[in-house]
Amino acid sequence: MTEKLYGCSNLHTLEPYYSRHVAAMTEEGLHSKSDIAAELAFRDKQIDRLRNALVAARGVIREMAAGDPWSGYGDSPEQRITAALDATEGTK
Repeated sequence: MTEKLYGCSNLHTLEPYYSRHVAAMTEEGLHSKSDIAAELAFRDKQIDRLRNALVAARGVIREMAAGDPWSGYGDSPEQRITAALDATEGTK
């Protein structure tokens, strides 16, 4: 048997997320693998966008903590954070 991609056999450790997904899939009539895969792909895309935004924000915070100017984006924290957020907009 191949290893599961998601690797969780203890559903109780996934609450309340599991129950919400089961309820939503039932409500929306998602019964085929294709429909469910489309929902998972949508969620994966959102997660990737948020991870990219987090990486960009961490970079800005590290730059600010180091006291190094972030050339081309201004010296204020607001300008740097705005630039980092703008840099992730294309990942939607």
